[in-house]
Amino acid sequence: MNWRSGAHAAGSGIESDARSEDRYAAYGDVDFDVVVEKEGDARARFMVRARETRESLRIVSQLLEKLVAGPIMGELKEPNLKERRRSLEGSKLRGAS
Repeated sequence: MNWRSGAHAAGSGIESDARSEDRYAAYGDVDFDVVVEKEGDARARFMVRARETRESLRIVSQLLEKLVAGPIMGELKEPNLKERRRSLEGSKLRGAS
């Protein structure tokens, strides 16, 4: 388990968020805050999750505002999860040094 990310890390004051570090997909087009609590206890982890939920809603709202009216034209592709996982693991390894 990687303790440098997620609610455990953010609830202990570690500011680490793959969305802000990598800016993949549409994250480069939206404004959001990286959520951090410093206490390091169960309440801090709960607050991180609650605040991250609010940030997610904020992101979705911004993306919905940018949608163009009309039919959606595009091909639905299955994401290449193996490639994405390798990319994320590689960025975590680079950040660990």
